[in-house]
Amino acid sequence: MQETMARTVLYAMVGIVGLVLFAILWHVLSNGLPQINWTFLTERVRNGGESGGIGPTLVGTLYLVILSLALAVPLGLATAIYLTEYVRAG
Repeated sequence: MQETMARTVLYAMVGIVGLVLFAILWHVLSNGLPQINWTFLTERVRNGGESGGIGPTLVGTLYLVILSLALAVPLGLATAIYLTEYVRAG
């Protein structure tokens, strides 16, 4: 009885959070997608971020992702190889 009730409350909470998330995404996308164009994506920021585009921000994000991958992939592969080949089971 209690397990069924707890599961029902959990599903209700997940549903409510899902609806709120959907509403936020709908609001952001419906108001934001019409504003995106090639000029916005490539132009520099002006007036302290109040106007202009996001070109340098996108390039900086791309550099950060590449650097993170360059550090994480070799480390992750080395760790996986070490764990599967050199560590005893148990």
